[in-house]
Formats: sequence, structure tokens, C-alpha cells
Amino acid sequence: MRVLIYGIANRILRSKFSCFIGEKYEVIGISDKYIQKDFLQGMNYIPYDRISEIDYDYIVLLIETESVRKSAKKELEELGINKEKIVEPYLFFMTNAYFTPDIKGYIDGLSLDKSYENIVMGLSYSFRGIESGRFPGGTVDVSWHSQDLYYNLLLLRELKKSKFQLYKQIENVFMVFPYYYFNYDMSKSAEAYAGGYIYANRGFDDFHNASSMDNDIIIGHLRCRELFGDHFWDNRKWDLHWRGSSDVIKSNDLISLSSTWKKERSQTIKENEELFNQLINEVSGKNIILIIPPFLTNYIQKEDMIFYYKMQELFYESIRNYSITVLDYSNSLTDTELFSDATHLNNNGRDVFTNMIISDIWKK
Repeated sequence: MRVLIYGIANRILRSKFSCFIGEKYEVIGISDKYIQKDFLQGMNYIPYDRISEIDYDYIVLLIETESVRKSAKKELEELGINKEKIVEPYLFFMTNAYFTPDIKGYIDGLSLDKSYENIVMGLSYSFRGIESGRFPGGTVDVSWHSQDLYYNLLLLRELKKSKFQLYKQIENVFMVFPYYYFNYDMSKSAEAYAGGYIYANRGFDDFHNASSMDNDIIIGHLRCRELFGDHFWDNRKWDLHWRGSSDVIKSNDLISLSSTWKKERSQTIKENEELFNQLINEVSGKNIILIIPPFLTNYIQKEDMIFYYKMQELFYESIRNYSITVLDYSNSLTDTELFSDATHLNNNGRDVFTNMIISDIWKK
């Protein structure tokens, strides 16, 4: 496939482009509206006003400043260039990429020589808020920022497929899910792409419902991954860099709940209820513990609490038919010193919360 570079001057982006572009892509030249020659690499220069005459599959914008990049994209569209052929190299702008694990790879690399009696799955509430390494018996922790039900199911199935002897050891399945969980689809969340969170599931090469989304950010990320993803993620390792935070919530940190709390998505709820049913069936015979993490509801804007309680109602309605242990810690902690924001614990809170879970599960 033929690729045209747009943007000449940025040395770092040029270097990243050269390092990460896939083998199946042929670079046919470079163009720029304001510079008439490639002084960096001496590549074939294509005048700006002749771009529309060139046969290419993609134009990659090697422009770092977002406002300038958006302006260039608009100018190219005004030349008659199909916006679907314009690629913004989002991966190159991600500051957290080196700390984004391949969780499937983490599972595949688990040692059969160790003992694992627990598995923890969930989002940042467990990734940041629970020190699962302190659980008795050893723990497989596949929690990750913004992780949804679909990917939890894929990870569980990968564990059973690649490490079945290990899976057989597991006694306790901890599902750390917030009230809005049935209303949430990671593959439809532009924030999950912009933050790089969804790429922790890159080992599956499965972006679930993303292809159905009419969202420029999501579509742009998928195009960028297509061109650069295979090489870009080489040598990225599981890292605990983001496990915790020492921040303490400030007295004026009242928050407004996100749209995931406020907008009821019936199709997503229906799909997630089916996924949850599959997840429960997959772990049949295990001790299933569903944990609702702590929230500092006094720091949620009062007008938003109606949505909080609505999602609480929907959550319990979705799990009503299952005979599983539910530990609701949503209002269990009220000390602001334990929170980094209204919905996430800090390091001190993580220690307290972990102690609570250990006491409730193992010290009855």
C-alpha cells in the first residue's frame, strides 16, 4: 500500500515513522504546504497543489501540535482529499505507551511453577485500589484502566486455554465492577483510545464494536494501529508504573459524573448482561466475589446523584438472577485522605481497602 508523508520539519516524528511503518507500506514521497524541499532525508518531494494527482492509499500527518495538525487536515480535505485516507499518528503522541501492558502476553507468560488461588478482574478501581499481591494463595491480576466486560471474558478464556492447569488451581474469582459497568463498552469509548488503555488488549487483535462507531478519534486510532501498530508495540512490557497515587482529594474537588453514568445505553446493557452471563458460566464451580469499589459520594455534584442511584438500580437488576457473593463497599470509606479523587483510592486508601477485603474473605 502506498503512503504519502505530509509534514517535513519534525525530526522526531520522521524517525518514529521510519521505525514503525509496516512492511506492506511503500512510502512514495513527502509533501508540505510551507516547505518546498526535504532537507532532512532528501525524499521525493511532491508539491502541495499536486497531491490530488498522486496515487496513494494514505496520507500520514507528521505534525505534532494538534491545532496545526487539525488545520492541515482541513486544508487537505478542501483540496478534495478523502478524510478517510488521512491518518493522524496518534500512537506517537501517547505519553503512556511504554507503560501499557499486553495483558494476553502477561497471561501467556505466567509460570506454572507458582501457585495462584485468586484471579482479580476489573478496571482502575482494582488496578489502582487493591493490592492483590497481598491476597493469600497468590493472585493473577488482569485489572486495567477502563477494562470492560468483553475483554475480561476474553482474558479469562485465554487463561483457561493457555494455562488451564493454573486455572484449575484458582478458587476465588474477584470481579471489581462499578455500578455503571453494564452501561459501558470500552471499544466504543474514545477516551479508552486517546488514553491508550484499550491497547492493553492488543494481543487479541480484536476491537469488538469499534468498527460500528462513527467517531473520528476511534476510526483514526484504528487506522494508525493498522499502519504502525505491529512494530510500535514491540518490547512494551507489563509495568506497575500506574498502580497507585499519593494524591489526596482537595476540598473543592466536586466532580460531575461522566456520560457513562448519565446516558443509559440499552443496547450496551443488553450485550453486557449476556457477556456477564457467559463470564459467570465460565467460572462455574469457583467462589465468585463481586465487589463494588468505594466512592466518595459527598464529592459528586448533588445534581448528579440521581444518575448514580439509577446506575446502582440497573446494576442490581442486571445481577439479580445470580447466586454469587456481592460485597458492596460503595459507601464504606468516607475519609478524604484515602482518595485521590471522588472515585479512586490513593496509596493509603488502597492499603485500607485491601485490608477490608482480606478481613471479609479470609478472616471470617
